[in-house]
Amino acid sequence: MRLFTAISIPVSIQEEIGNICYGIPNARWVKKEQLHITLCFIGEMEQHQLPSLTEVLSDVSFKSFNLNLKGIGQFLTAKDLNTIWLGVKDSDELTELQSRVSKKLKSIGINPDKKKYSPHVTLARIKKATGGRIREYMEEFSQFQTEIFPVHSFNLFSSSLYPGGPVHTLEKEFFFQSNNRS
Repeated sequence: MRLFTAISIPVSIQEEIGNICYGIPNARWVKKEQLHITLCFIGEMEQHQLPSLTEVLSDVSFKSFNLNLKGIGQFLTAKDLNTIWLGVKDSDELTELQSRVSKKLKSIGINPDKKKYSPHVTLARIKKATGGRIREYMEEFSQFQTEIFPVHSFNLFSSSLYPGGPVHTLEKEFFFQSNNRS
């Protein structure tokens, strides 16, 4: 199974984001209920390894914090594929949470993505899109931001790849301890 840790996006924020997911030809928009902020990509693991993984992730302690999604951007790849994303307003708490999750994973021999952490919400993937329309979209929604929302937990998801896009399944939710950040 293919696994990752992430913060889920509340339904009210999913609705806000859904209002800007249109207008680019050939875009494959992420379904609202699949929107998330990845903390660490774990990769392939066997089902029998899941209990030890959830045990170590249960040891991540943190306190609730607030997030705000702001600004549209894009990743370009050599395969002529664009990814349109919604940024996360600077959050020391989010960066610290990601670091703690990453350290816990490393403690059991899992080495998450080595790239610098760049928190975002993927909105769409586009093959062979016209640059002009993407630029127009980016300009139109450059100032977009969501309401501030609380984060009380993080999740472990499995991801199955299908022609219509990935489907993420919640494996376990890890709630933060109240007022605990050790």
